[in-house]
Amino acid sequence: MTTTKRLPSRTASQFAHLLTMPVTDAFALACTTLDRLQIVPDGCHVVGPVSERLLAAAHAAGIADVDSLLVHQGRVLCDLTGLAGLDGEHEPDLAAELHLLRNVFAALVAAAGLGCGATVAQVLARVPALTCNRSWQSRRPKTADETLLLRLVAEGRAGTDLGLRGTCTYVLAEAGAGVGELTAVFAVDIAGDSTSRFVASPGTRRKATEAIKLDAWGSRHISTLVALRLREDAKGGPCRPLTYLGKHTPGSEQAQQSAQPILDKMRTLAGLNTADTTALSITLFRAGQTLAAGGSAREVIALTRTLTSWPDGSIKQDGGFEQTCRELRISPDELASVRPVVTQLPRRARRPQAIAA
Repeated sequence: MTTTKRLPSRTASQFAHLLTMPVTDAFALACTTLDRLQIVPDGCHVVGPVSERLLAAAHAAGIADVDSLLVHQGRVLCDLTGLAGLDGEHEPDLAAELHLLRNVFAALVAAAGLGCGATVAQVLARVPALTCNRSWQSRRPKTADETLLLRLVAEGRAGTDLGLRGTCTYVLAEAGAGVGELTAVFAVDIAGDSTSRFVASPGTRRKATEAIKLDAWGSRHISTLVALRLREDAKGGPCRPLTYLGKHTPGSEQAQQSAQPILDKMRTLAGLNTADTTALSITLFRAGQTLAAGGSAREVIALTRTLTSWPDGSIKQDGGFEQTCRELRISPDELASVRPVVTQLPRRARRPQAIAA
């Protein structure tokens, strides 16, 4: 029997090209790609300094190309942190630095891959996840470097309609929409222009409707999906949810079951599914950044939109709300000083009207 040799796909050949690229050239391409995509989240100022450290360590180890850097990435990370090995648990400061270095390294190589036509999945398959937790918290918000890496994973999905729905699911979650809201956002809930979009989040029993602002990266993807929905025929049309096309009621528990696996799959692909984070960590990113920048407990709690109150105005504290405060490290004294900022609302009977730009 005559066999036909299978020709490599375009992405496979582009990935092979990336592997032979000098590390300096690859990191330069990565930085150019990150700027072009406007993908670096606000508050993430570590890419430049960490890339310089990685380049210096690679040069000292005699590593010249990307393939060699991927093969010896563990050695480079150990050299930079002073650790004898990557396995096992480490002191919090060392664990945090190790995760930071690994995530920025993965983001740089993934961005270089996007820049030369390879896929993010091809690249990240060569970057193992760390086994240690970043912190000793049971759950915590995602950090800026983790968010950058997750954005690159989401960016890599956006080439098809199905993939774009997954990308926009992540965009909405990162902006602060809860899992119960992700499948209930419609085209009419989007306002603003293609570089500065606002989303009228639908809210739930525990969250008020809110106008969530997206940055340029998130706005670009949401705008593309809105345009696709608005071009659909009258049978589907703009009344179909942006990210959910299933048979269940948007926002219902059954519909939510389609959103949660998307976020979990992205976390797994990025190597960010350690025990100290969950999909909720993505939603808490904005609140975590505000707290790190010196924001007040009131501002942070308002961003989570989970504060409810009794009719007399006193704060209603339940297990879920208390857990959120613990994740954000809001002290009991800070909590006691905050008056209710969101009152409990009935479940929304219909989606909100379009909001003003």
